[in-house]
Amino acid sequence: MRPPGVPAGVPPVRGRSAYGALSFAAFSIFWSTTALQLSRDPFHCSPAVIGLFGLLGAAGAMAANLTGRVKRHTHPMPTAVAVVLIAVACAVLSAAGRTLGGIIAGVPVLGIGVRGCTCSTSASSTTSTRRPVPAVGLHLLRRQEAGASGP
Repeated sequence: MRPPGVPAGVPPVRGRSAYGALSFAAFSIFWSTTALQLSRDPFHCSPAVIGLFGLLGAAGAMAANLTGRVKRHTHPMPTAVAVVLIAVACAVLSAAGRTLGGIIAGVPVLGIGVRGCTCSTSASSTTSTRRPVPAVGLHLLRRQEAGASGP
């Protein structure tokens, strides 16, 4: 099944759009619920402290740099590694997400996974089609739609 609005003749964009959309939806859902969780019992964090948790997610910038250095953007390994990191972050956060240490451990892993997935899927959309600009635009549109509808 292909995402709605993705042309049937662009298989690489279909698959990459789905990965990007699901990773961004996971990211949006996580941050929407985590901000509420941190403001309530037992944490009682202020908005400024909750904002500091976003700095933990800045570890994703490292993933963007590393993913950008991959020579073969059409190879599925960078995307697979990113998806595994997102799964690991989900496992850590579901097991220990009620503790401050669990959140601190899970946020950087989630940030690295989501950023790595974004970079690898965007790059492969440009290198695996004959018309890269519409392919990337379509990929990013589907990704943003999923992130907006995730929470």
